[in-house]
Amino acid sequence: MRAYRSSRHAVTTTAIAIAALIWVGGALWLWNDRVATLQEARNELGRMSISVAEHAHRLLSLSDLFLESVKPIAIDPQPTPNDLALIARLTSLLRQDASLTGLATVDKQHMLHVINGAPSQPPVYVGDRPFVAEAQVGRMVASPPVKSRLSNRWLLPLVHGIDGSVSSISLLMAGVDIPALERHYDTIRHSVGGAITLLRDDGTVLARSPSPSDEERVQTLTGAPLFNTVNWRGERDGHFEGPSPFDGIWRLGAYKRIEPFNIGVVVSLARDAALEPWWRRVRLVLAGSVLVSLAIAVGTCLILRLLTSLQAEALTLENRVHDRTRALKLLLNRREQFLAGVSHELRSPLNAILGFSEALLMGIRGPIPTEQADYLRDIHRSGQHLLALVNDLLDSAAIDAGSLRLDESTFAASDIIEETIRLISQSAQLRNITVTTRIDPPDLTLHGDRRRLLQAVLNLSVNAVKYGRQGGRVEISAEIEPTGDCLLTIADDGEGISPEDLRLALAPYGRVEHHTATNAERSNEGTGLGLPLSIGIVELHDGTLTLHSEPGHGTQAVIRLPSKRVRLAEQPVDTTEPNLPVRAT
Repeated sequence: MRAYRSSRHAVTTTAIAIAALIWVGGALWLWNDRVATLQEARNELGRMSISVAEHAHRLLSLSDLFLESVKPIAIDPQPTPNDLALIARLTSLLRQDASLTGLATVDKQHMLHVINGAPSQPPVYVGDRPFVAEAQVGRMVASPPVKSRLSNRWLLPLVHGIDGSVSSISLLMAGVDIPALERHYDTIRHSVGGAITLLRDDGTVLARSPSPSDEERVQTLTGAPLFNTVNWRGERDGHFEGPSPFDGIWRLGAYKRIEPFNIGVVVSLARDAALEPWWRRVRLVLAGSVLVSLAIAVGTCLILRLLTSLQAEALTLENRVHDRTRALKLLLNRREQFLAGVSHELRSPLNAILGFSEALLMGIRGPIPTEQADYLRDIHRSGQHLLALVNDLLDSAAIDAGSLRLDESTFAASDIIEETIRLISQSAQLRNITVTTRIDPPDLTLHGDRRRLLQAVLNLSVNAVKYGRQGGRVEISAEIEPTGDCLLTIADDGEGISPEDLRLALAPYGRVEHHTATNAERSNEGTGLGLPLSIGIVELHDGTLTLHSEPGHGTQAVIRLPSKRVRLAEQPVDTTEPNLPVRAT
């Protein structure tokens, strides 16, 4: 009896100890998980601040470039036809960015004249506007937001002062449409609890998402404790945490300065929103701990004996899982840091190369010799090719990491097919290849990420033209099967691919040697990511991509999208002359 009581006491004590360990271990894990969750949120905010700062830097740089380009014309009392042509080209460039509203001049009587708007638009008095007093000669200044007296929309004035001794013009101005800029920010920030703010070094708020009311539009954070604590004027980037000066909510944030313009971007997220996934895990852990504790209380003897026999093995497995999980997290963190670095370090200079080479080709700095223009075109083409390779690598890595998200909408299948034809038509003409299309029914409509599906179809079509038979034929078709699935097919009559080469082509970085390809084509065959990237995009749409090929009988790529991706069009889709070929002349 004494031995029985001793054993019962030992089993009860062990059960209590294990239950306590479960609760304490759960609490420690939850605390560490909370720290990791907040750190992950900070890292994501840092990456978002880099992206927003790159967009703002591009917008400000383009505006500064436009103002500098139009300055000689503005101070010239008699503009030449070449000056008017330059203004027309600048106006065309401005229309390519929805955030830029136009260019204007302000004379010494403080009357604003729009130089790229309607010719009949009358001048407007702006002497009471802050940007008139803030304009500086020799540099562009971002002034506080104002409500336009022409369009009644909120604008961000970007002003550049002009020496009054040489012109009747006192300043030049470029306008940024703040609602359009904030709509762009709405697509980037977190939908729940997220915010993006563009502000000057002195604390003046230039734009904010979510958009404030008109009464709260013009604000300054100079007196806000959090702004004074962060004091990011002397630092290029960093993180902060504290109550928001706008809504008082405790937020995590990241900021990044745009050095040449004394402007910074702040991306923040409410701490409660960042911790929402963690709270869900807390509830799960608490529920699990309660259930485990009840199970231990009901079956103490059996459970403890089983735990004793399995304790050593479970501990070993737990250590292995912990070690592998820690190694995997370290690898994922390094890859995320690498992707963020690649995105910033490669895309920024590439965008500058493409933008400035295109601007020079358009004659923004005056006419250039033909030989230099050829060099600039080579630079622009090489930059586009390198940017496409970088985008493919980043998209492939994002698909592997499971972080690529779809921006879904409803669109006509003919849209992506027609755009594909426009993009490959020049290559097809060079190889004397006929490209035909077939859409059945003509008003076939799909639901998905239009840009990504276009990317997949374009990759397959480019391969069909590149490796198709010289003077041959490529067909791009879209049709609905009796099951309701949609088939997008790209077929060529080239040399085809053997089964061994087909497996290599479907593997990441796999490249197949085509015996009929020229040396120039072989040197430009790409990174081998086109097919795997297309497969990943199609699988994100719950579809499949298969290749059918035999040596000497061409290659057929088939994208199958499930019936849930097919929509009935609300109105007929324009498919005029869908079967007319695109053929080299």
